[in-house]
Amino acid sequence: MKGKIMGLSVIVPVYNGEKYIEDCLNSIMNQTYKDLQIIVVNDGSTDNTKSILSDISKRDSRIQIIDKENGGVSSARNVGLEYATKDCITFVDDDDTVDLDMYELLMNYIDEGYDIAHCGYKKISKEKVKLVNGTGKIIIQNNIEALECLISGKLFVGSLCNKVYKRSLFKDIKLDETLKINEDVLMNYQVFKNSKKTIFIDEAKYNYFERNESSCKNTNSIKKWEDCLKVAKIISYDCKETSLYDIALNKYIRSLMVLYRAYYYSKNTNYKKDLKNIRKQLNLFYKNKNIMGRKNKITSILIMYLPHIYGLFYRVYDKIRIPNWDVNTED
Repeated sequence: MKGKIMGLSVIVPVYNGEKYIEDCLNSIMNQTYKDLQIIVVNDGSTDNTKSILSDISKRDSRIQIIDKENGGVSSARNVGLEYATKDCITFVDDDDTVDLDMYELLMNYIDEGYDIAHCGYKKISKEKVKLVNGTGKIIIQNNIEALECLISGKLFVGSLCNKVYKRSLFKDIKLDETLKINEDVLMNYQVFKNSKKTIFIDEAKYNYFERNESSCKNTNSIKKWEDCLKVAKIISYDCKETSLYDIALNKYIRSLMVLYRAYYYSKNTNYKKDLKNIRKQLNLFYKNKNIMGRKNKITSILIMYLPHIYGLFYRVYDKIRIPNWDVNTED
């Protein structure tokens, strides 16, 4: 008989969150699952966040406020991990909310013996609410199957916030505080690698609000794509000599192509050497038949041999395409 799981630590990093933090915390405090430790890490806020947190914490003894100097969301999450005492861990961004039964749903599966239980989410903007994906399917995976989905971007996204993890999976694992994007993908890679059995419940229970002031949107685009490449490189190197290597290598190759585009459109002439280096890398991958997928092969040929035509093509394509940052549906 499996032992009863003792509670969930919810880590909420907040920086200048006076507009949204009360809605966020209300959605956590009012969960149908009650055995919660709510760790709110105030990351050096300069607005009225600290006062709001003080008032809210008086209403619920489960809330623990930690004040620190500003260091970014990864730094705040790492501090939260140090204070977590429950058997399971999850994360929430300060401007999002969770459906009131989300943690009960996921913790029931953890109680059944799964190391990670995760769900879909709703992307909410002023114009519409989009379910990602919301099919209602339940998918059980071992760590290799889950890692394949994580690396390729299929079935589920790399966010930390729509997942509940056993705390034991985080031994010696912290977020890379130098990364401005994809730090969650890297941590999920490390944590899923430590897991044995996971379950994905494709119901949209986490509520992600698209806001213009979000840290991801305000990240310098060059830095953003350099970080994506860095993460892809770490994962592909770690996957050598495994069945995941081809998928991981192609994630790295796609990241190379996107970074090439960012360098190409930049007005900074210092990137000429970087552009040349990327073309050399792509040429080597192409000759070794490492590049998978028709679209990737065509893109690599254009970059290597017809870079100016590639540049003109993407100037037009970027204006008409509708980017999808959610789940990859390409073969």
